[in-house]
Formats: sequence, structure tokens, C-alpha cells
Amino acid sequence: MALSPIHAARDLSPEEKSVVEKFLGRSLADDESFDIQAYRCHPAPQGEDRQAAWKRLNSVTDRMAEKAKRLSDDDLDALLVDKSDPANRT
Repeated sequence: MALSPIHAARDLSPEEKSVVEKFLGRSLADDESFDIQAYRCHPAPQGEDRQAAWKRLNSVTDRMAEKAKRLSDDDLDALLVDKSDPANRT
């Protein structure tokens, strides 16, 4: 997968900014940044493959829920606030 460079809105020409805003469906502030990624679509799994994928997803979310039980409400709130800041996402 190719790297997706992050673009600063302030660096766009008015025409480029207009195109990005049309894709976003909203205005883009000069202090915002964005990236664009393209993906190849594939059909959703069917039958047994779909059931297996659903079980794997449930397993992952169950493990996450178990780990979250060990956190205090304050710690969980702090984690959510921290991870909601785009600068801190990994």
C-alpha cells in the first residue's frame, strides 16, 4: 500500500480547495489537513466465510471489552480524549 501524504488546506490553490470541499461535503478551514486514499472494492464474504468473519470480529471486540473493564472511568475518558486528537492517532 502506498503512503498517503497529508496535505495542508492552506497550501491548496482555490481550485484545488474547491474540489476537496466538494468531496468532503463541507468547507475546509485553512488550519485543517487531509489525506486521500483509494481502495479496491471487493465483494463481502458470503455464507460460512461471512459467519467466520463475524465470529472473529466478535472475538476481537470481546477482548477489547475485557481489557476496558480494567480501566477506571477517568482513565478510559482520558484515553478516548487523547485518541480523538488526530495528532495522537497511531
